[in-house]
Amino acid sequence: MKNTTLLSTKFNLPPLSGQLIARPRLMKKMDGGLRQDYLLTLVSAPAGYGKTTVVREWIQYLENFPAEEKSTKKDWEHPKKFAWLALEQSDNDLGRFLAYLLAALRKIEPEIGRGILETLQTPKPPSAEILATWLINDLAELTDRFIIVLDDYHLISSQPIEDFLTFLIEHQPAQMCLVIASRADPALPLSRMRARGQLNEVRQEDLRFTLPEVENFLKNVIGIDLSQEELSILEDRTEGWIAGLQLTALSLRNISDIPTFIRAFSGGNMHIADFLTGEVLDQQPDPIKTFLLKTSILDRLSAPLCQAVSGSTTAQDTLEKLMEQNMFLVPLDQQREWYRYHALFADLMRKRLHQASPEIVDGLHLKASQWYRSQDILAEAIEHALKGKGFNQAAELIKQISEDLMKRGEAGTLLRWLEALPTDTRMSHPVLLVYYGLVLLLSGKPPGEAKSALAEIVSSGEVEAQGELETFEGLMALMRGDIGEAIRLSENALKTLAPEKSFFRSLTADSLGMAYTLQGDTSAATDAFQKAVAISEQSGNLMMTLGALSNLAGLLVLQGKLRAAGDAYQRVINLAAEQLGQRAQLTGKAYLGLGMLAREWNDLEGALQYYDQATELFKSSVEIGLPIVYLSIAMVKFNQRDERAAQEFIDLALQYSHASTSTMLDDKLTEETQARFWVIQGKLDLAQEWLQSKGYFEPSFLDTVRQADQRAVSLVLSQQNNYLNLARFYLAKNQPDRALDILDPLLGIFNQKGHFRRVIEVLTMKAMALKQQDQIDFALQALDQALSLAEPEGYQRTFIDEGEPMAQLLYTAAAEGMHPTYVGRILAALAKEDSQKLTLRRSPEASENLIEPLSQRELEVLNLLAEGLSNQEISAKLHISISTVKGHTSQIYGKLNVNNRTQAVARARSLGLLPFI
Repeated sequence: MKNTTLLSTKFNLPPLSGQLIARPRLMKKMDGGLRQDYLLTLVSAPAGYGKTTVVREWIQYLENFPAEEKSTKKDWEHPKKFAWLALEQSDNDLGRFLAYLLAALRKIEPEIGRGILETLQTPKPPSAEILATWLINDLAELTDRFIIVLDDYHLISSQPIEDFLTFLIEHQPAQMCLVIASRADPALPLSRMRARGQLNEVRQEDLRFTLPEVENFLKNVIGIDLSQEELSILEDRTEGWIAGLQLTALSLRNISDIPTFIRAFSGGNMHIADFLTGEVLDQQPDPIKTFLLKTSILDRLSAPLCQAVSGSTTAQDTLEKLMEQNMFLVPLDQQREWYRYHALFADLMRKRLHQASPEIVDGLHLKASQWYRSQDILAEAIEHALKGKGFNQAAELIKQISEDLMKRGEAGTLLRWLEALPTDTRMSHPVLLVYYGLVLLLSGKPPGEAKSALAEIVSSGEVEAQGELETFEGLMALMRGDIGEAIRLSENALKTLAPEKSFFRSLTADSLGMAYTLQGDTSAATDAFQKAVAISEQSGNLMMTLGALSNLAGLLVLQGKLRAAGDAYQRVINLAAEQLGQRAQLTGKAYLGLGMLAREWNDLEGALQYYDQATELFKSSVEIGLPIVYLSIAMVKFNQRDERAAQEFIDLALQYSHASTSTMLDDKLTEETQARFWVIQGKLDLAQEWLQSKGYFEPSFLDTVRQADQRAVSLVLSQQNNYLNLARFYLAKNQPDRALDILDPLLGIFNQKGHFRRVIEVLTMKAMALKQQDQIDFALQALDQALSLAEPEGYQRTFIDEGEPMAQLLYTAAAEGMHPTYVGRILAALAKEDSQKLTLRRSPEASENLIEPLSQRELEVLNLLAEGLSNQEISAKLHISISTVKGHTSQIYGKLNVNNRTQAVARARSLGLLPFI
C-alpha cells in the first residue's frame, strides 16, 4: 500500500451487527432531515450514546424502505445513495479531507469532483470557498437524492475545512442531505440554521434508551434477564446511556449479587464507565487484558498490526473472540480484516494503560510506526512516530513524503508535522527546514517566520539540501524584488537538484522564468518556462504545467505577438476544461491575459467579462494576481470615462497589495499604475510628488537608462514602468527634450530584448514628443514604425490611450495616406471617445493652409461626409440633387488636395475644419 493510497475503511459503510433492536422513534427523527427545507441533520451527544450506530441503522432502514410504500414523493424523500466518511484527527488538512470526501462521494458517482484534487497541485491552492463551489456544481448535476455522512466530526478543528463545509451547507443542491455525527457541536452556523428552521437535531435525550428499549437490549441482544426493579435502577443510574448499558452487561457476566452491584453505581457517566471498564478488564484473562491495553493506542486494528504492537501470536483469534463477546469492537469492512474499538472504550483503556504502564506507551507507538512503515503507509507511520517521541524516525519519514504532500496540496499536514518536531531535530535535517520555510512562504504566512527558518538552515552549516535551500532562497529573492539574486540562486538550484525532485525543479524553473521576465530577458525566460512545462508534464503535475504555459503566453504578449498569445491563453483554458472540468485556479492568469488582449483590441466589455472570471479565481490565491486584475479593471473603467470607479479599483488594489506580506511586487506595480493615472488625469502635482519621493528625478536614475552595460539594462527593465511614467510626465509638462532623453535609450533596450509591445508604446510616445518639437515629419516617421509593428496584431488602445495628441498625429497620418484601413479603424474608435477629451477647436489659420477656402455649403457637405452619409442621403438632407452633391464633393477634394472621402475627412480634422467626433 503506497503512502498516497487512501484507507478504504474510512469511507466504507461500517457493517452492522445482527444484534440490534428496532428504534422506530429514532428512524422517524432522522427522517425529518430529509425535508427539503433542512440543510443539516446533526447527531450530537457525548461518547457512548450510539451516534454512529443510529446513523448506520437509518441508512439500512432507507436501503430497505418497502417498494410498495413508495410514491414519487417518497422515492425522493428516501434516497438509496450514500457517502460515508469516518473522520480522524489526522484529517485536519483541507487537501487530505477533500481526498477522502471525494473518494466517499465517488461511491455515488465515479466522476464527482474530477479535477478538484488536481487544483491542489500548486504551491498556492484555491480557497475553501472556491473548492466548495466546484463540488456544489458537480453535486447539482446528480439526478437522484443522496446522503453524505461525516462521522466523528468532533475530531476536526481546521478553519479551512469549517469554511469549506459552511459554504457547502449554505449553498448545497436540493438533492443533497448532509448528516454530521459529533461528540460536540461543530463550529458551523448552527444558530442561523436553527433560527431559519433548517436544522434537524438528534441529541443526547433522543439517543437515550427508554426503559422498554433497555429491557429489549439486555434480554434479546445481551441475553440478561433482569427484574423490573433492577431495570428501573439501571435505566435511572445510566440515564439510558448505551455505552453504560453495554459495560454493565459485560460486567454482570460474573456477578452473583446483581442488585447490589447496580446500586453501587455512583457519579456521572464517565465515572460509571471508568468503574465498569475496570470491572470488564479485571474479568479478562491476562493475555486478553494485555492485548486490549496495548492495542488501545491504535485508531484501527488488524491482526498483523496488533501482533506487531502487542507481541501476541494469536491476534486474529483474539479479535474474533472479542467480537463474539461484544467487547466494543467495531468492524470496518465486510471482510472483517480491519476493526476499531468503540471510541469511549478506547479512551478509557488508554487511560488505564497510562496509569498502569506509562513507560511502555512510547514504545508501543514506535512499534506501530515501524509496522506502518513496513507497509509503506508513511502518513500513519509518522503519526505514531511523533506520538512515541521517535522524532528522528519521524523526521526521516517526513523527508520521504514531504514533496508528495506539497504536490497534493496537503501543506497543512506537513506544517503540523514539522511544528511537532523539536527545533534541534529540524536543525539536524536541513531539508525539513527548507520545507518549513517553503510551506510558511507559500501559505502566505508573514515572511519573518520564513526568514527565521532560513536563518536556522544557514546557521546549521549543512549542505545536505543545497538545491532545495537555493530554491527557497531564490523564491524569497524573487518575492522581495531582488531579481539578479533570484536568477543566480534558481540557476544554481537547477544544477544541484536531483532529477527525481520534480516539485522543487518545476518550482525553481518557474521562479527562474518569472525572474528573467522581470529582467526583460524573454529568450531566457522562455527557456525556463519551457523547462518548467517539461518537468511538470513528466511528473504529472498538471497545475504547474498550466501555470508555466500561461507564463509562456505572457511572454508572447511581451514580444508583441498578441494573436499568438490569445491562442496560447485559450489553449490553457481548453486544457484545463478537458482535464479539470473548468476548475483550474491557474486559468486565472489566462483569463487575465485574455482580458488584457481584449482591452488592447478595444473590446472593453469583453475585457471586463474576462477580468470578472479572473477575479473569482484570484480571490482564492495569495498571489499578486488580485491587485493586478483590479488595476486592469481600473484601466477599463478609465477608458469608459468612469473615473470614480477607476479610482475605487485602484484603491482596492492598494488595499490588497498592502495587506499581502508575501511579496512587494504587487505594492510596486500598484503605485506605478496610480502614478500613471495621475499623469493621464492631469494631476501632475501628485505625480511629481510621487516621482520625487522615489528618486526618479535624480541624475543617477536618469543616467542609468543611457548606460549600455548589462547591469544597467537589467536595472532599467526592472524599473521600466517608472521610466515610462517619467517620460509621460515630461510630455504632459510639454518638455519633449527631457522625454526623448528617456525614450530613445528605452527604445534601443526594448528593441534589443525583443519587447516589441513596449517598442510600439515607446514609438507612439516618441512621435508625440517630436510633434511637441514641431518635428512633424520625424513624428510621422516614428508613428509609421509603430503602426507597421502594431497593425498585424490589431493594437488599438496603445494609440487611443494617448488621447488628443495622438489623435492629431493619426489624422495627419491619414491625410498622408499612411496605413489607411488600420488608421481609419483607430480613428473610428477615437471618434467614440468622450467629446470633451477629443474635440479640437477649429484653427483660425486652417483656411490659410488650403488652396482655396471651403464655402459654407461645402463645409456642410464635408460634415455629412464625415458622418458617413451616402451621396443620396446627403442629397435628401440638404434638399439638393445628387449631381450637386457630387459637384461639391469634387470641389472639396480639390481644395483639400485629396482623392477620396477618408483622406478628405482626415485632412479636414488635421486642419481643424472638423471636430474629432
